[in-house]
Amino acid sequence: MTICDRLRHGMSAALLSRLFEVFAQDTCSLDRSFGGLGIGLSFARHITRMYGGSITAPSNGPGTGSAFSLTLPAVCNTALVELTRFTNQSV
Repeated sequence: MTICDRLRHGMSAALLSRLFEVFAQDTCSLDRSFGGLGIGLSFARHITRMYGGSITAPSNGPGTGSAFSLTLPAVCNTALVELTRFTNQSV
């Protein structure tokens, strides 16, 4: 799944390298001394990796927008297949 925002801010190379870190910030100016991106992207990456997937967020820089892509593997759960087969049998 990919979500694109081509008409917005975009991200600098410096931010892209730290994007999935907790509370990452693009700039460290006085007015941005607190806050940041929070834990959401770090948490999303952690959960995605737990399921064998990946999450990326390429951007060509400020003013060019960004695209967030989430990829998860297709998994066939054998137990679920057996349960489905069992429940679909006529008695």
